[in-house]
Amino acid sequence: MAIELRPQNTNVISLEEFIEYAEEHVDMRDEQSLKDAAPMMKALGNNRDFLADKINEELVKLANFQEDNHYGAQVLMLGRCKKFFMRACFWPSAQDKSYKESGPESFFYYLPHDHNFNFLSVGYYGPGYKSEYYEYDHDKVIGMPGEKVDLRYIRTSQLEQGKVMLYRGKKDIHYQIPPESFSISINLMEDSLDLPRINQYRFDLENKRIHSLINRNSGPVLADIAAKVGNDNTRQLLSDLGQRTTCLRTKSAIVKSLATRLPQSQKIDFIESHLTGKNDYFNAQLRHQISELQVRETSLC
Repeated sequence: MAIELRPQNTNVISLEEFIEYAEEHVDMRDEQSLKDAAPMMKALGNNRDFLADKINEELVKLANFQEDNHYGAQVLMLGRCKKFFMRACFWPSAQDKSYKESGPESFFYYLPHDHNFNFLSVGYYGPGYKSEYYEYDHDKVIGMPGEKVDLRYIRTSQLEQGKVMLYRGKKDIHYQIPPESFSISINLMEDSLDLPRINQYRFDLENKRIHSLINRNSGPVLADIAAKVGNDNTRQLLSDLGQRTTCLRTKSAIVKSLATRLPQSQKIDFIESHLTGKNDYFNAQLRHQISELQVRETSLC
């Protein structure tokens, strides 16, 4: 499960001091390095003024409020560096107005999911949300919705004030439950250009299956639009991109999108010509598309 860390230090550091420390000492892809950062994360959490100071700072420049925030109202961005960023996450209870107006899904409550990155979190304010924690092996799944997954329940835990949690990318799954009252956590988040290429999943716990892919990836959407409205040059550029990209979601989307421009009689052969024989997401997507086309052909007979 996500690793519980309970450093007992009572010292206080500033946000700037923590960011400087993380830049110099933390490797976001190394589990031990993140564990070693727990006392510093706790020291930041011990600072009961820095978050109010940061909010005040943002309110002064209201016209440019949170320009680098791509998450929305639940998140306050605290700082960004080359390999990581810092954020505060707000967790309303079921009695809070924002929860009642937006619903639990807006805050990822009751939506079991993994992460495709590592992050460190400290409970900063309130009782903290609860999570049911599970584990799985990301490398043993292809990534298709509906795919069976070996999910293992580990335990239920709460991110109370002062507790530090290490969430391990591609391993830990959590099913978040609203806190009893409004809560805040502070996160040290891995940031990498590789992240859109690594699938992140929502899970169906009851049936132990992948429910859907939830990480943002603009490649498939762009491929679909380009194939629909582009010209011959666009389609050649798409084909070239499909050869270069290492993102299997984008790669499969390009092949499927290019196939839509062909006569019906050529689509299956075109897709089959791109199969590589590997048991991966790219080939699974193409095989699924071929099956759909075959069913469609049968229904037209």
